[in-house]
Amino acid sequence: MDYLKEFEKIDSLGDFEFRFIQDPNGIADLEDRLLKNNSRLNSDRAIYEYLKLIKILNSNYTNKFWEKSFYKKIFNNKFLEYSEEYISNLTDMEWSGYWHDIEFRNFTLKNRIKNFIIRLISYKYKRINKIKNRRMYYSYPIENFYKETKQYLSKLFSEISKLDTLALDQLVPCCNTERYLNYFEDIKVIIVDRDPRDLYILNKEIWKEDITPCKNVDDFIKHFKLVRKHQKYEKENSEKILRIRFEDTIYFYEDTMKKINLFLQIEEFKHSYPKRYFNPQKSIYNTQLFRKYLKYQNDIEKIEQKLGEYCYEFPYKLKREAIEKEY
Repeated sequence: MDYLKEFEKIDSLGDFEFRFIQDPNGIADLEDRLLKNNSRLNSDRAIYEYLKLIKILNSNYTNKFWEKSFYKKIFNNKFLEYSEEYISNLTDMEWSGYWHDIEFRNFTLKNRIKNFIIRLISYKYKRINKIKNRRMYYSYPIENFYKETKQYLSKLFSEISKLDTLALDQLVPCCNTERYLNYFEDIKVIIVDRDPRDLYILNKEIWKEDITPCKNVDDFIKHFKLVRKHQKYEKENSEKILRIRFEDTIYFYEDTMKKINLFLQIEEFKHSYPKRYFNPQKSIYNTQLFRKYLKYQNDIEKIEQKLGEYCYEFPYKLKREAIEKEY
């Protein structure tokens, strides 16, 4: 993302993660429920959950991952409008009703006791557990799902940039990637992987997040393998999907950037600010971190033994003093 910022004809939005396509209840789940596992209940739930998701993203909801109202701002106050229009175009009918999904009921102990007491004192107890009506939906967009999705996303991203090339982070996932190509008029995906030893150290010492299990090295190794297991089975269109190593962008900068330029067909674009945002001479100190934290030496040796095929063969060792100077 930083490298693409350096080109005059590319809009790169940095490291904000555009996840509404791939995350639970996003567009990928819409496709699964509406096309691949369609039923009257799945159809309703898919639309209901997507509308709920986009309303949350469009609101003032904020946490450490999302800037307040980012979706509203970045899409020029059009995110909710275009999203509701998209769902309207996919929906065949609506009505006021309810169904038996237990997630819509409130089964807390407090409410169960309350309802029980009310039943004891009311002869109208049969009405107590009636589920409140809401908007119901049915959709089977077998003919137009991909067409509507492409138009929807094209309209959204045209609000961000008028340039022909727009670079976004986390728009699609690094597994099952091929299916996501169907949602776009023209997309290319670059997937960057990294040495597991450094990822382990980053999770333990810097990021300190529980998204990846790393409280013990065995869980980290098992999770790392599972996340990449799909690579043994999935076939990918090499004209649309490029996999590279983070370390190659640093240790073999020129060759790797030529590969990226060729893949994206931006050889002729003006590289106006070379190394302003992505400088391999600086980023190199963000590699070989496992050489700095010697207290994890036993864990690193186990990672090298169990995940050897994923460990990067560094052309030379960075001195620990150099790493410590930067971190």
